[in-house]
Amino acid sequence: MKVKSIIFDENNPNRDRSLKMFENIYKGLLKEIRGDRAYKMPPKYINWQTLSGIISVALSSCTVEYLRVDLSAFIHSYRTALWFIKDAPIYCLTQQLITAFDQTNALAKPGILRGWQPSLPSFLLAIPKGLIHTPDGTEVDYLTVSCSDCDYPSWNYGKWSNIEIKQFALKHGRYFQICTVDSYETVWPSGTGVKSDGTLI
Repeated sequence: MKVKSIIFDENNPNRDRSLKMFENIYKGLLKEIRGDRAYKMPPKYINWQTLSGIISVALSSCTVEYLRVDLSAFIHSYRTALWFIKDAPIYCLTQQLITAFDQTNALAKPGILRGWQPSLPSFLLAIPKGLIHTPDGTEVDYLTVSCSDCDYPSWNYGKWSNIEIKQFALKHGRYFQICTVDSYETVWPSGTGVKSDGTLI
């Protein structure tokens, strides 16, 4: 079975060029990922060809050795690989929902997560093309969102094919991480712990 080429997107020149080079080197891994699952993304969202390429990079670089090279890139690889391994969902956000959330200040409220129990350790948010840009002017078309909890160590562990992702020690009892790679290959990680009273740190 021939691996399909990634469709070149003029809005994402650096990332797509790198993914094409990676695709040539790791054909077997990409074929295995695309054979394991195939998402049909709506128009104007990141396509599965590109996203599966990003996942193949994540799966091949979420090692302790890579952690010593680039912490931000490791966090993205670790979280994106875990999202894939856990077979967690993708949610395609609409512009209206993003705008509505952006106009609230709910997360800054004291105790916002008091009594809250996470139902998913990880999910991916697909963002409509051209809607969110970084301060550098590059495009963001997905976010990997993860929750770590000391009471659920299995959330930070996973195995798929011959790839194993090991858990690491947590600084906070509960911690959220959000990460992405923009169209020019800059990694954007963010995170927050949760205090015992449910307030975000």
